[in-house]
Amino acid sequence: MFSVKVWTAVSLALVLFGTPTSAASVAEIALYKGPDRQTRLERGAQAEKELNFYTSINTDTSLPILQAFEKRYPFITTKLTRMDSERVVQRFSTEYAANRPVADCIDVGNFELEYLRRKGLLQAFYTPVAAPFDKNLVQRDGFWVATRYSFIVLGYNTKQLKSSEAPKTYEDMVDPKWAGKITVERFYIDWFMNITPKFSIW
Repeated sequence: MFSVKVWTAVSLALVLFGTPTSAASVAEIALYKGPDRQTRLERGAQAEKELNFYTSINTDTSLPILQAFEKRYPFITTKLTRMDSERVVQRFSTEYAANRPVADCIDVGNFELEYLRRKGLLQAFYTPVAAPFDKNLVQRDGFWVATRYSFIVLGYNTKQLKSSEAPKTYEDMVDPKWAGKITVERFYIDWFMNITPKFSIW
C-alpha cells in the first residue's frame, strides 16, 4: 500500500446565525479585524450565552472540543448535534429555509460546505488564528478552515504485483496495462473531486 497526495478536509464554517435580512450586520461582525475584535466577540457571546454546533465528527472527538471551548469561555453553554454530513446539510438547509436557523457553527465535509456556500447559506469570517496555517487548510474566500485531514490511499494485490511494479502516481495508473484492473468505491466522490482541477474549491 502506498500513500498519495490526495486528501479531503472536514472543516469548520461560520454560518449565518441571523435571518437573511440581518446578513449585513452578521458579515460586519464576522469579518471585523479591529484591535478590539476579541473583546467585541466575547461581549456579544456573553449576551447570546449559547453556541449550537452541528457536526459529523463522532462524539468521542467532538465532545472534548466543546468541553475545551466551555473551559475557555465559561459564560457560553454549548449544544452538540451530531449527524452524518448529509443529514447536517439537510437539517440546516431546512431550518434556514424556514427562517429559523439554529446552528452557529457546522463541521462537515468540504464538499458539503461548498454546497452550502453556493446556496448562500454560509458567512465568510476572519480569524487571526488561521493566519499561520498552510493556505491549503483555509478556504480561499474565508468560508472555512480545515479541522482535520482524511488521507486516501491506494492498495494493490501483493499476490499479483511486486512493489516495484505497482503504480506510484495517478499518471502511472492511466497506463493501458491497468485497463480493467483498477476499481474505486463508487460513492466516494471526494477522491474524484480532489484530483479534478475544474472542481477545486480551495
